Amino acid sequence: MPIKLLTKLLAVCIGGVGICQTDYTITTPGNQRIPCQQPIPNPEYTLGESWDEAPTIQVSSDWTVNPCQQTIIYTINVSDSDGHKASASYSVTMIDDQAPTFDSPPSDTQISCTDPFPTDIRIDAIDNCSSEIKVRYDEYGLGLDCGFAGVREWTATDECGNSSTHTQVVTVIDDIPPALSNCDTLFLFTDPEESTATLPDLTQVEITDICTTEIFLSQDPVEGSEIPLGATTVTITVTDECGGIGTCERTVIVDIPSSINSLISKVSLELFPNPTSGTVQAKSNEIIQQIYLIDISGRHLLTLEPKTKDVQIELATLPTGLYLVYAFTENDKMISRLAIE
Repeated sequence: MPIKLLTKLLAVCIGGVGICQTDYTITTPGNQRIPCQQPIPNPEYTLGESWDEAPTIQVSSDWTVNPCQQTIIYTINVSDSDGHKASASYSVTMIDDQAPTFDSPPSDTQISCTDPFPTDIRIDAIDNCSSEIKVRYDEYGLGLDCGFAGVREWTATDECGNSSTHTQVVTVIDDIPPALSNCDTLFLFTDPEESTATLPDLTQVEITDICTTEIFLSQDPVEGSEIPLGATTVTITVTDECGGIGTCERTVIVDIPSSINSLISKVSLELFPNPTSGTVQAKSNEIIQQIYLIDISGRHLLTLEPKTKDVQIELATLPTGLYLVYAFTENDKMISRLAIE
């Protein structure tokens, strides 16, 4: 509400008939408080009608400054040729109550578990009033049902204590399924009078999961199942806690003869030299698709896929002893005994 300053002065009335009282006034907007980013207003005032047509007007300003508030006091002095005088003043206070803002802050994002976590922590902060701004950076993690989230937080504070915070959530997602390796072929020997073999646990494979530590293994057919003579494919499945699935297939070959002598009766594969001290040549009349080397206990040691009628096999790293060589063609299976000296 405007403040009206009334200045009462004595004046001699025209004609010399006694003394009369006249009000000489200056009206101002009154004291104001404005945001610091708003332009400083020019002084404002209104003179009452009692003044001469051309009074003398003097306007002065006086500043009071501190880091968070600036005040300017306008003083208006008016006088006229008749000797009338009046004075009025009011203040305009500029206050800093606005928090700093961030220039182009990063938004929430998702990254793969193989991607590096963001390391750039610099963000520029802007303040319309304060020249001194301090930015604090914090970082912490959030556990999720699947994956991980890193929270990056910046807080900007100006010299008047006004502050603002920007938060970025970086969600690390597990988008890479687990991988399986060493899914080797297994040979099982059964008694001649049996036509099946009991399937063992085949989940002892090598598993690699870049992102997840908790995994679940299964095989199909399950452990304990009876499988027939010949080759059976067993699927090993690993599932991580985020639903990523990896699989591999293991071939289980069940053969009836359980002794070396009965296996020798099936020999139709040429191995030379035999015995050998490290290198052997395998030869057949048909194209060999796969070759498996196993020890007499059925443990699988080597797999080759030559796709030729003859192939050279390097065995220098194996200890001396008796081994079995299984060779598969398109339509046949060949077994031979091999001795390493």
